[in-house]
This record gives sequence, C-alpha cells and structure tokens, in this order.
Amino acid sequence: LSRKVKIIDVLSGEMNTTLTLSFIELDEVESLCFYPDSCQTIIAGSFKGSIVVWNIKTRRYQLFKRAHQGNINTIAFSKDGSYLGTTDGKNYIIKIWKINIGLMK
Repeated sequence: LSRKVKIIDVLSGEMNTTLTLSFIELDEVESLCFYPDSCQTIIAGSFKGSIVVWNIKTRRYQLFKRAHQGNINTIAFSKDGSYLGTTDGKNYIIKIWKINIGLMK
C-alpha cells in the first residue's frame, strides 16, 4: 500500500516532490493527472473511490471528495480544464464533473 505520490522529472530522472497522503479515506492512488494549464495542480483517484486535488507548490490538498463507490481507475481533464472525467472500475460508471474555481460540482 503506497501513501505517497512521487513527482519525477522525466528528463533528469530526479524526484522533484513527494506528496504524502495524510488522511485515512484516501488509500492507494489508482490514477493521476495534471491540470491542463498548470504543472502546479494534480488530481488523484483512489482505490476507495475518492478524489483529491493537490497544490504541488504548497504540498497541501485543496479538495477531497468521495466520487465513486469503486476504485477510480481513470481520471482525465478536458483540454480546456473545465471538465473532469472519472471512471469506476467496480460498477463501470463514468462521471463528468464541471470544474468551477477549483471545486467540483
């Protein structure tokens, strides 16, 4: 069980940042993506169906949300960053989230 997300520079191979999961609801990270217009925000989906949004610079989470009943095996932003898509590996459910000022509706 991994409670860490490691951000590695692909050109140098060096680790830039490690984000540690500090809350019990988010267990193993199942999927991860960067916000389209910034390398400062990432979003992760967990094995328990939760989503967390992190600010890489501050190493703090900005949002935590229970999104699915099963594991989130896919997570992706729309090209313009206004929508987030998630899929549930247990019930095969696809959800589309409207992103508004960093909050999911």
